Amino acid sequence: HGKNLCGFFWQPSAVVADVACLRTIEPALFRDSVGEVVKHAILADPGMLGLLSQRPLASEAFTEDEVARIVAENVRIKRDVVDADEREHGLRQTLNLGHTIGHGIEAASDFLLGHGSSVAAGLCCMARACAKKGWCEPSTRDAIVAAVAAQGLPTDTDQPHELIFDYMTHDKKRHGDAMNIVVPARIGAVEVRRVTLAELRELVELDAVRQGERARARANKTAQMGAGLKGKPEVARDAADIGALAHVEVGFPDEGARVVAPLDAHEARLVDGDAAGGEL
Repeated sequence: HGKNLCGFFWQPSAVVADVACLRTIEPALFRDSVGEVVKHAILADPGMLGLLSQRPLASEAFTEDEVARIVAENVRIKRDVVDADEREHGLRQTLNLGHTIGHGIEAASDFLLGHGSSVAAGLCCMARACAKKGWCEPSTRDAIVAAVAAQGLPTDTDQPHELIFDYMTHDKKRHGDAMNIVVPARIGAVEVRRVTLAELRELVELDAVRQGERARARANKTAQMGAGLKGKPEVARDAADIGALAHVEVGFPDEGARVVAPLDAHEARLVDGDAAGGEL
């Protein structure tokens, strides 16, 4: 069982995008789709990420011309990666940023949470875990979470981390007892690392620790507010949730890494020469 386990390679002659069509879909669907836009910005465009940190794309805060430019930039980023590595032997793996944990979150929610929202949460969970491992700077973590939050997308998940990990082990990027993950070294530069399943579990558990801390903080806040709001447990619980909203963080390593086919602003690194599973 899994997702995206088979497919075909048919490259388009052109990409036509009428951004006016975005006005015809539900705002929630548009917002969910922005998860992939944030991913591309982290991969290759620090300026775009800064812009996304200021205002939500799925709103009237952006003009139609601005949206068109962002859509075109996203097409360019993905085109350049696919042109350089059509069969996903190396560089194309970087497009999986946020997806390893994101797919686990999506499956754990029984696919009730949209793909873009799941990827957004996966980006933040991976960034926090990488920062704790020293694989990226806290400023990178913070930039990622800030952009996701500004888009109204989830920066965390309440799904059990053990369940998420179980679904993650069915990922197409698994190689026996190892998995290729994409680490956000800094905004505009990522690394593909091959980790064992035990190391992957550790990454998930690093973020799970934070989930436990958040749950305890919410419980404490609820108890404190409950004492001052007698007979209004619903209000206390909601206020506690607001007060315990996720905190933003991010980071990366350079040792042992080598540059893999930089494309404009898109710099990717491969930490383990075997991680790509082929020539680069």
